[in-house]
Amino acid sequence: IRDSANMFNQIKDQFDKFSQKKQPKKIAVIGLTPEEITLLTSMLTIIAIRVEQNWQVSPLDEADVFLVNMDCREGINFMQHYSKSVATISYTHSAETNHNQLHKPLRARELLHALKPFDDQVPASVIPQNKKCWPQKKRA
Repeated sequence: IRDSANMFNQIKDQFDKFSQKKQPKKIAVIGLTPEEITLLTSMLTIIAIRVEQNWQVSPLDEADVFLVNMDCREGINFMQHYSKSVATISYTHSAETNHNQLHKPLRARELLHALKPFDDQVPASVIPQNKKCWPQKKRA
């Protein structure tokens, strides 16, 4: 009976810890394909079990961090204009190593490592509020 009580208390503690997580941090994507966005969303859901800070994909104007595809013009332009004023993680095929860089294809371990520095960080205060300056979706 003691073992059952101990197991129950451990499960309850885990549940309480999980249910008391902070509000999710938000990550916006620049230049990723729909398939990469789906993969990222799934990974964020899966890794939420193992981390204290939840993350979710969000619109550009709500983001705490931007995941930027550096293998496309849209990503390069975004980094040239905003990398000094907002928190960014570059996403590329490049073999260069950078502390804020993920290598393609997306891997959960690298994603966890890249997001960790932003877990307790206050959102950037200099995020451009004028939506005209954000990359525009291409119209068909």
